[in-house]
Amino acid sequence: MEQWAQSIARTQQSIREAFARVAVPSAAWLDRLNTQIEANRKSIIEPALKMAAYVRDAMSEAMPANWSDMSSEEFGAVLELAEKGVISLVWGPRREVTVLLAQARSQADLEAVLLAHRDEILEDVGVVLSESVISQTSAQDEALDQACEALNAASAGFDRAAQSLFASALGHVLEGSLGFERPGKAFKEFKNKDLDEAVLSELRIVCLQLATVNALTDTDQHPDGFNRHGTQHGNPDYLSQASMLGAALLVAGWIRELSWLAEHRPEAFEPEPL
Repeated sequence: MEQWAQSIARTQQSIREAFARVAVPSAAWLDRLNTQIEANRKSIIEPALKMAAYVRDAMSEAMPANWSDMSSEEFGAVLELAEKGVISLVWGPRREVTVLLAQARSQADLEAVLLAHRDEILEDVGVVLSESVISQTSAQDEALDQACEALNAASAGFDRAAQSLFASALGHVLEGSLGFERPGKAFKEFKNKDLDEAVLSELRIVCLQLATVNALTDTDQHPDGFNRHGTQHGNPDYLSQASMLGAALLVAGWIRELSWLAEHRPEAFEPEPL
């Protein structure tokens, strides 16, 4: 028992000695610590917060309204579909339909989604066109007029007439607004665009360019989706309800994008193509 008590006493003495060796921070040391914390706040924390705010604002500006509130998986699927170019998803349709289109596992599934949501898509195209209120070129005005006429034709059930008008409106966009001599020049300019190389501010335009490349692809290559050449030549393989809806989304997307650029980036309207 006596040995046990002595052991306890030695342990307690060791603890007291250890505490005695702990230095109590001085006021000067605490001042230096506060100074270092303040320096870190100014040199590291505040710039990091500013960068986070910049990225948030840049993302908000780069994303069209119909891409908002998407999960990372949904957003990734949208970009994957946009890269194929078979349908335009910029500015329309509404988020819910955009997600369903991006989740389609085949062209047949994608077209089934288009047909199932025809009314919502036409309604969304109307909203997008109504928001395109700022113009820099008469060609954009002409494209908007034709797109609105096409939308009225589609709403009345005249899909082939609507598709032809949308195809014509795309020509005004490419030649008149973007300054290409002919659509083939736009094809050559856009065909090597890569979403992986696009900066955030270019994301919407590159998506539209990829969809335009698909729409201008020679029919001999049997591209899926809306095809301008096949439409203008009355090729029955390219005249369908799904193709008309694809044309509507592509043209409305371009017109809305041009209006956004006219408002926010007027310097983009230079003699050279985008």
